[in-house]
Amino acid sequence: MPITLNCLESLFVWDCFDIYACRCINAYFVDCFIISNYIVIEDVGADDVIPLPNVTSKVLSKVIEYCKEHVEAANSDDRATYVNDELKAWDADFVKVDRATLRELKRAADYLEIKSLLDLMSQTLEDITLMSCDHKTFEVDKSVALMSQTIKHLIEDVCVDYGIPLPNVESKILCKVDNATLFDLILSANYLNIKSLLDLTCETVADMVKGKTPEEIRKKFNIKDDFTPEGKEEVRREKQWAFE
Repeated sequence: MPITLNCLESLFVWDCFDIYACRCINAYFVDCFIISNYIVIEDVGADDVIPLPNVTSKVLSKVIEYCKEHVEAANSDDRATYVNDELKAWDADFVKVDRATLRELKRAADYLEIKSLLDLMSQTLEDITLMSCDHKTFEVDKSVALMSQTIKHLIEDVCVDYGIPLPNVESKILCKVDNATLFDLILSANYLNIKSLLDLTCETVADMVKGKTPEEIRKKFNIKDDFTPEGKEEVRREKQWAFE
């Protein structure tokens, strides 16, 4: 009995995958292939179609490939040897894709509740989840996250299975760098104790103000001029070296 899985490739174009219920009803497969928030695959009828709007056709084909291989391993006459040797070798070859695909597979495994695939992707990626103060999450390479001494210490001192909260860092700082967020980035680099990033951002600001008059600097960074003429003159006298 075929069961159709529909994955949303774009807004209006669907790709369909037919799989057989006899494979799905296998105990191992049911354990690893539950359609989240929709239906357990044992209860699907012959004419039912399962929509998977969060999974692209490219990723779903890889997921099905993984599940079929693991079903065959579970049904093998020499199961222990297959799982210990051949399946490990197959898994090692399966993860030889680019990191973007690995991350998509990880998201799909989480959405489809395929624990073994999720574990495999997590082990392969060694990603760290960072949580910004506005409750958004970012998955980054562990080697990248460890550039922050603050994050490094958190990894060493606390359990990070559910992510690392960064209460002083907004999501816009974690996801991009531009002039509009430069000063926030300096504060974040200081908080996270990333010396190289702090040096870089401070040098960037220094280059931006180099050779400019106080009025030009105020205009560039939208700084209100709240000094009186007398106050400006006093600053000039006290900090005369800065104006030489």
